[in-house]
Amino acid sequence: MEHLEPPKSLGDAEQRRARTALLSEPHIQPLTEFVERMRFTKGPDYGIPYFDPLDGGVDAKALFLLEAPGPKAIRSGFISRNNPDETAKNFYLLN
Repeated sequence: MEHLEPPKSLGDAEQRRARTALLSEPHIQPLTEFVERMRFTKGPDYGIPYFDPLDGGVDAKALFLLEAPGPKAIRSGFISRNNPDETAKNFYLLN
C-alpha cells in the first residue's frame, strides 16, 4: 500500500473514520486483532493505537520501532506517519 495523503492528514476526523473502516482488510486484520488483544489484556488505561491500514500491514517490507506512541498518535487512534505532529511529519518526509 502506498500513502497518498499529505503529512498530518490524520488531524482530520474524516481521514480517521476512513482508516477505521479499513481495519478488517486482509493485510491489516492480523495486526488489528493483535491491538485488540493488547487492549483487552492491558485495559482501558493504556492508549494502544491501531496500525495504519494505509501502510504495508503484514506485507510491509520494513518495520520501524520507535519508543512509544505520543499523545497525538493515541488521540488519532493510529500509529502512522500521517499523525498530526512534527515527528510523524518528519518521518513521512524521510520515507
